[in-house]
Amino acid sequence: MFTTLLYVLTHGSHASNLNQYERYASLSNFDGSRFYAAASNCDYDTLWTWANRCCAQATNDALFSNASNSLPHWPRPEIYTESACAYRWEVPSGTGIKPDLVIYQENCSKNYSKSLGGSSFHIIARGDFLGQCEIRDLFDNSYHVFCHVSSEKCFNVSITLDFEHFDAYAELGALFGRQYNPLRLKLADILVCRESGRSAKLNKIWRKDYQTSLYAWNSSAPLIESKKKWCFEDRRVIFIGESHMRYNWDLIVSNLPTENNILKTLSRHHGDATVAGGNFSFKEAIYARGFVDPFINLCNQSLVDPRPYTVVFQPGSWDSTMWPPQQFISNPHGGALTLLHTIQEFATTKCDVHIRLVWVQQVPYPEENCVGLCSTTRLARNNFAISAMNEFLHRELLKIGYPDLRIVRAYDIIMPRNGEFICNNHFLCHPDNSLSVWQTPAGYAVAREIAHEIC
Repeated sequence: MFTTLLYVLTHGSHASNLNQYERYASLSNFDGSRFYAAASNCDYDTLWTWANRCCAQATNDALFSNASNSLPHWPRPEIYTESACAYRWEVPSGTGIKPDLVIYQENCSKNYSKSLGGSSFHIIARGDFLGQCEIRDLFDNSYHVFCHVSSEKCFNVSITLDFEHFDAYAELGALFGRQYNPLRLKLADILVCRESGRSAKLNKIWRKDYQTSLYAWNSSAPLIESKKKWCFEDRRVIFIGESHMRYNWDLIVSNLPTENNILKTLSRHHGDATVAGGNFSFKEAIYARGFVDPFINLCNQSLVDPRPYTVVFQPGSWDSTMWPPQQFISNPHGGALTLLHTIQEFATTKCDVHIRLVWVQQVPYPEENCVGLCSTTRLARNNFAISAMNEFLHRELLKIGYPDLRIVRAYDIIMPRNGEFICNNHFLCHPDNSLSVWQTPAGYAVAREIAHEIC
């Protein structure tokens, strides 16, 4: 019997953004299920914006009107540039396990005062370690912040407000191009000092090098370049996803002993590809429901080749680009539920071979210094919706109880260094027919963890 191995980071142990999304869903009586069902029959690969969906514009307008009347906290400006509430914060006193900060939301303007909580903060802490702080919305206009980055008494914290009043999850923010860009309103850069004796459970993912003052990836996984043994003699490996996953595949492929010059023959486009004598392949799947067929075919392929499989899969980026979170989480005709149903059946199917699943979280969307094409490809994507989708998949995958599931928490690895990106909105990039893969520190760290979990 294989055991479920979780690459656990402290931030992922509390589904804070999923809790916010579910509170938002409980406040809203908007139901787009009929529209989502119709749109699930569209040719996704040719549909780039909500305005070009298969439904007629009149239907789009009717749905937009219905959504406007359904959500309890509208009307809203299409783009807003200043906060509607005031914020203050304090460091709790006393010893024991307490939040590092408590943020209070006060004096909200009229249109933002019909429900409590719902603000989305990007909070980064720098101490012995670099990390994104965990934020728990208590839904009483207060937020508990846990940073887990320092064994020292004091560390630095930056607080940025991105959304208010559940706008990170709102359908109207994403429907038909009526999107919201985050506020990116810097509230504070402060020094937080705990009282003596305060418990601090460390999130040791980016460790500070005090000689260079830089943060380096802190992991027991070997460097990809120094990996001495690969498992392709007795195992087949398939990656399923889009460009983010393809660039991970490219980087790992370039380090295989037999494929030193393979990148020169590959374009940067994320179509299907196979190397290492057919043992290491990439299958393009843009939307979550596109992952279904490769999973279904795995058992059939085992009749031809009895060796075990490792399947590395990363759904969500294009789903979160084109759709608000409700479609991904709740639409029975597409998105996460279709994929999860397939994995559930897959888990109970008696294949002739053993298959390891490696789920890679959807990566965050760059926020800092994101200009030009980067901002035009956002559509429905924002990092709080992305995090809620990741937390939902995490919870539901664990419920399935697949016996050999590995999890690479790509979102949590990248988010503290989200301002370091390349090639539009990526963290790795392979230019056409180049012998190298461009890298950011966080992009390389994710690939390193994937390579470690393959075998």
